[in-house]
Amino acid sequence: LEFIDFYYNQELKKSLENAEFVLGIQSFVTEEEKNLYDVILPLATVFESPGTFINIENEWQTFDQGCAPYYMSKEGWKILTKLRLMHSKKIDTSLGYLDLLNEIDSIVRKKEVSNNIQSNSIDIDKTESTTDLIRFGGVNAYYVDSILRRSTSLNKVDSSKNLVRVNKKTLEKNNIDLSKNKVIVKQGNNKLLVELIIDENVSDNSIYIMNSNKEHFDLGKQYQQIVIENV
Repeated sequence: LEFIDFYYNQELKKSLENAEFVLGIQSFVTEEEKNLYDVILPLATVFESPGTFINIENEWQTFDQGCAPYYMSKEGWKILTKLRLMHSKKIDTSLGYLDLLNEIDSIVRKKEVSNNIQSNSIDIDKTESTTDLIRFGGVNAYYVDSILRRSTSLNKVDSSKNLVRVNKKTLEKNNIDLSKNKVIVKQGNNKLLVELIIDENVSDNSIYIMNSNKEHFDLGKQYQQIVIENV
């Protein structure tokens, strides 16, 4: 995971800045992030590692290693095993990946999926004002993880991604000049110049921004208040 994969990414950065010691196990590290780690261990990417995941129906799925880890990077399970050995935790050093799978599999099969979430146990923050603009939108398919967002060719498929969609009623309510094709959006102390698309499919008092570059994440969080202004 990278910082933009976390909803509270700015809060996470502040937490790491105040930490006494930070160990990073990362596949990719930006120049900005290097200052946040005391030690960085190179992690093999998902294509360089065999792995498993279990979906919400408790179905076990596995994937094979597509290629060898680059240079001296290691699979995550190997890094964690080595760290345990360094701290004198007695584990069987002869264990391989399949041994680990079998052990985890036996544990998973004994568990039952819990669907006992009651609707009355979920807290929903209610917005008192109906006039505040709210930002919403998903993540672009080619920016959804660390591998895809580094694919230059894929991210050139749609060159005009730095845009917002708003309906006409909301634009008029906020005194936006409809003859212009660009606007400024602000969240907190951050602002961004974007292309404006009038879209009647967008709800009133809403600004639709699909996260498709780092500037969108730096602007602020989804589902938070946002301001729109004329250029």
